[in-house]
Amino acid sequence: MATLLAALIIGCTLSAWAEEDVDYTDTSYWMERCVSDQIQGMEDYQACEAYREYVKSTSESLQGTLASLDTEKEAISENLAMYGLEIEQYRQESKELSNEISALQAKIDDNEVQIATLQLEVEATERGILAKEEELSDLKEKVKDRISFYQVNMRLNSYADVLLGAKTFGDLLRIVAAFSSVTQFDNRVAGEIEEAVAALDDAKEALNQEQSQLVVLTNEIAENKENLENKRNDVLAKQYLAEMVQEEYEKQQAELEARSATVVADMEDIVKKMNSISDELDNVPDSVLHPEKYAATVISETFAESGIDAEAAAEAEAAVNAAASQGWIYPVPGAVRSAGTWAYSSGYVHLGYDFAAPIGTRIRAVGNGVILKSSDGCPTYGYIGCQCGGSGSPMGGNQVYLLTKVNGSLYAVKYLHMELGSPIAQGSIVNAGDVIGRVGTSGNSSGAHCHIEIFYLGSADLFTTYATTWNGDLSFGCGWGTAALARRCSSGVGAPCRLRPEDIFGY
Repeated sequence: MATLLAALIIGCTLSAWAEEDVDYTDTSYWMERCVSDQIQGMEDYQACEAYREYVKSTSESLQGTLASLDTEKEAISENLAMYGLEIEQYRQESKELSNEISALQAKIDDNEVQIATLQLEVEATERGILAKEEELSDLKEKVKDRISFYQVNMRLNSYADVLLGAKTFGDLLRIVAAFSSVTQFDNRVAGEIEEAVAALDDAKEALNQEQSQLVVLTNEIAENKENLENKRNDVLAKQYLAEMVQEEYEKQQAELEARSATVVADMEDIVKKMNSISDELDNVPDSVLHPEKYAATVISETFAESGIDAEAAAEAEAAVNAAASQGWIYPVPGAVRSAGTWAYSSGYVHLGYDFAAPIGTRIRAVGNGVILKSSDGCPTYGYIGCQCGGSGSPMGGNQVYLLTKVNGSLYAVKYLHMELGSPIAQGSIVNAGDVIGRVGTSGNSSGAHCHIEIFYLGSADLFTTYATTWNGDLSFGCGWGTAALARRCSSGVGAPCRLRPEDIFGY
């Protein structure tokens, strides 16, 4: 009877879904698998919930990526502002160089005009020199011709011969007068020649100066043109650098914008997937997720189908609706409190009351009720860090979970660390004070004791409903660890909440 009732009440409780090395990257597979009509039980449901959590974590990761990209964009904007000043400096230097280039070009143009003018002067001077050289040559020819003429006509080879050849004083005067005339002519011609030679020398000197000035101007033009070319190259280099800086940072900003847009699009797609999965999970029939609820509603029919008579069925119904206990029964006679509720002396969270007693000490039901769950099989002697908990709480060793009505209220009571082979069977109907196990130190334990936790579940009227619809949650909706402290009844939260056993059994 007790075994059958246990199967009816909690036999359908599903273990938490677990699958190692799951590949969630195959989106098509998971979106097809997580359709409501494809979910055939709690395992499928939990698998899809796990996929939804993966998608959610991916979204959170993308949000982190987006925040990182925003930070990068801000950094680039700051760099652009800084490089904007540098670019403006390059442009200002380019403008100044352009002004210098214009001045140099004007100077070059002016020099070229001077050179052209000077070139004309040089050509005129050269023509003047040629004319003077021709004039001087003509004068020389005249002197030569005159001397030749006098020598022929006077038949004299020299001035001395002429003078010695005079017969009379009159001839001498006539000869001297003739020579005087020639000398005057020659002197005049000589003077003209001298003037012509001096003018020719002056013209040549002027030509030399003009040619020297021409060379200076030509060299200056060449130098200015070289400077002009260098400055133009500097301008081009600075303009190119400014453009490259601007282009590079604009490119980086554009790439970040594109990446951000992609991330946002991915996030939107993820949100759609999450919404789709959530909708599908919401549409899964409760009969698929909690078949035990529906099995429990037909307890009598099941008994009848199994050939059990009406009297047995009535007994089962009466057992599920056990009368409320009047007051609490002390769970471990003779035990002492070795650790209190909410925290160890070290400060770590401790959610129950440790009743320390010798191995084998009897453990009693604190009230009338039914055993919702029983887990056995761990060695009586455990140790700190031992993971043994059977199908119950991890590291809890051998354990029992009692649903009981006390003083008009409904409670669940958890007993942990029992002796091997001592936990009462799952589904057993018990009365207050019945032995439900013995003290051990199984699981994560450093000494013999029974760890007890108490959960307030609401009105005692809910007993039958709760017994037949319990989903197997070993925290009874109150969570674990630090999070469980938020569900303390003393904090004013409603059912379900955790009661402090010391408030019931004392210290």
